[in-house]
Amino acid sequence: MSDAVYSEINFHITWHTKNSLPMITDHIEKRLYHFLGHKILETPGARLHAIGGIETHIHFATSLEP
Repeated sequence: MSDAVYSEINFHITWHTKNSLPMITDHIEKRLYHFLGHKILETPGARLHAIGGIETHIHFATSLEP
């Protein structure tokens, strides 16, 4: 058996606005993505692969070390 092991946990996270109201406007979208993405990147061992969404929710593709 090999001594080298690679492990990764992948997540697809969906963040919704309250009551799924269309509150994410073009005016705040870029700042909101930056803020939430930065929070993920502040987590030790976390990697942000992608972020995107629509007026009612945002999707994150992330990885974490086990």
